[in-house]
Amino acid sequence: MEKGYVYILSNYRRTSFRIGVTKDLAQSWQNRRREDVRSFVTNTHLQYLVYFEQLASMRDAYCRRRELTGWSESSCVNLIRSINPYMMDLSWAVG
Repeated sequence: MEKGYVYILSNYRRTSFRIGVTKDLAQSWQNRRREDVRSFVTNTHLQYLVYFEQLASMRDAYCRRRELTGWSESSCVNLIRSINPYMMDLSWAVG
């Protein structure tokens, strides 16, 4: 089975968030950071990785994303702060 990741991106002020899923967090992050890639993330300035978790399968990752999407914004912020109290950019951790 292929592992999966759920991640949360934010803007500079940490006022906007996007929850995503990928099977290769490092590769997805490198693709987003390339200047020639134009995407939702680039256009909305959601370029800071503030949270991620690894799950056993892509199916589990999709289920977790669906769960998190149903949470209030304050609950998501509390989740992020539980592992990243200052909501720092964690992109260094994924390469």
